[in-house]
Amino acid sequence: MSSLLHKGYRLFQDGEYYGLEHREDTRRIDAEIRDQWAFDPLLTAGLDYFYRGGVGWTGTLYTDVAAGSVALADDDVNYVEHTLAGVVSANTVGFSADKIPMAQVTTLDGVVTSVLDRRSEPFGALVLTSALGVANGVATLDGSGLVPTSQMPPLVISEVFTVASEAAMLALVAERGDVAIRTDTNETFILSTDSPGTLGDWKLIVFAASSGSVMFAADTRVLGRNAGGGAGPGEELTLSQILDFIGGAARGDLLVRGAATWGRLAIGAAGRVLASDGTDPAYVDPAAPLESLIVAVSDEATAITTGDGKVTFRMPYAFTLVGLPRANLNTASTSGAVTLDITEAGSTIFSTLLTIDQDEKTSTTAATPAVVSDTALADDAEMQVNIDGAGTGAKGLKVTLIGRRT
Repeated sequence: MSSLLHKGYRLFQDGEYYGLEHREDTRRIDAEIRDQWAFDPLLTAGLDYFYRGGVGWTGTLYTDVAAGSVALADDDVNYVEHTLAGVVSANTVGFSADKIPMAQVTTLDGVVTSVLDRRSEPFGALVLTSALGVANGVATLDGSGLVPTSQMPPLVISEVFTVASEAAMLALVAERGDVAIRTDTNETFILSTDSPGTLGDWKLIVFAASSGSVMFAADTRVLGRNAGGGAGPGEELTLSQILDFIGGAARGDLLVRGAATWGRLAIGAAGRVLASDGTDPAYVDPAAPLESLIVAVSDEATAITTGDGKVTFRMPYAFTLVGLPRANLNTASTSGAVTLDITEAGSTIFSTLLTIDQDEKTSTTAATPAVVSDTALADDAEMQVNIDGAGTGAKGLKVTLIGRRT
């Protein structure tokens, strides 16, 4: 009672009843508070259920119920309730979701046999079904216990952060819907929960461009994951680099990825076609068959020794190597590898020399494959084979060059 008095009500007496009157709007809560909408045993007779009147506050509006009666069904349980408009009714099914319970009344042989006071049901928790899921009403839940997106306001992105690392992103004081732009990976993430410290809650935003209407900034980067497919920044080619290539390229040139950098492949001569050696592209003469030049570096019976110019020959025509040169032995080394160098006009054609491992007869099984740095051998170029490592007891050394006439 004291809490109501603090909220602007005052106690009054009207004959034999006590009640409360609001000081601001002078509306009265008729009858003694404990008798609001209560069962009136003095008037109830037969199947006519009488109740007292009253005024109640639901939290948003007043509910007026005038004193009166309602007819009950015989030999059944009757559920007496009223609407927010104060209309009282009874049914034998149960209390309605959009009405306020008053009493649960049992009848037998034309009279009321018991009355269960149900006014303690929290009418403040009741919601009219017509107010569910509509504007200015109450949101509902779907089968998963979530508010449907159709009843939610648009997501508001309150913050956009620019960070230089994953650790900096995870350290952000961020909320659901905030965006983090990663300068180290050139990726954009959005926070799907309220846990910015959890990496899995940051979702990568993938931007899709429509055909024919793409716009780029000068520092736009074309990204691709590294060959291992793992984490970390992709290999980048900026728009500025692309434009530099276009500005310096001749008609028909191609932009290709080399071993470590991007480069330009000049257009081939007329009639040549683009082919691959399994590592790099090159223009070749489609009419030129794949050839091999086999050169004996030693005899079959004498163990080889180290030294330069073990054999010297001249190229019979311009020749483009396709794949790695090969070396083979008639008798394998019993200790140590055989290491060879091939020079064109005194300069090596390798960046990693050709080797035949101990107890092996061919370079194709070498633990460390050779790497060719000069694939274009000029017509009449002087070629030499040098033995940098002879192993022990290796005999019958030959070298094979594989390629096409150019």
